[in-house]
Amino acid sequence: VLIVCLGLFTALNALCGLLWNSETKVMPSIFPNGLDDYVGIGGARLYYDGLGVWLLVLVVVALMFLLFNRTKLGLHMRAVASNAESAALSGVKTGRVLMFGWGVSGAIGAVAGVLITPLAPTQLGLQTMFPILIYASAAALFGGLDSPLGAVVAGLALGVAQQLIMGYVGFIGDTLPQTAALTIIVAVLVLRPNGLFGTRQLERV
Repeated sequence: VLIVCLGLFTALNALCGLLWNSETKVMPSIFPNGLDDYVGIGGARLYYDGLGVWLLVLVVVALMFLLFNRTKLGLHMRAVASNAESAALSGVKTGRVLMFGWGVSGAIGAVAGVLITPLAPTQLGLQTMFPILIYASAAALFGGLDSPLGAVVAGLALGVAQQLIMGYVGFIGDTLPQTAALTIIVAVLVLRPNGLFGTRQLERV
């Protein structure tokens, strides 16, 4: 599935370049992002655009938690993700659930693009989202594909580790962190396919 995802991303990315050209464009932030737009706490500067991203991420995570754990639709989505055939036999309309799931994931992806693109070094271009896809895939696999909380925790851990490595290991540069993320993906797939917080599945034969 991950390989198919990367292939689709490459194809759609190239199609976007053919339709709208490959010129990099500047995308303004929805939050104030000037040099003086920050709050000082304990000598640290917390900029409004970063705080806004954190706030919206917390809101989205909370909404997803409520959806998956407090609603009938969320239960159906988890059932279809776990075993679509058994869910269909139980009366779940798997087609509608999958359609809703794709719609929700597309909406979250759109929100993420609006939030992250203004903070990316390359702004809005064909190369903007590929590193984000790699880091997101590494976080999801590391935390566990069936654990939203695990993905968030793993994403935070990977982000902090990346910044520490780039800050204190001078020879790493700006390209090797992506290599580290790819290494994490391969290691997790080989050593612990369920991730840190993922559920181990047992199959009877």
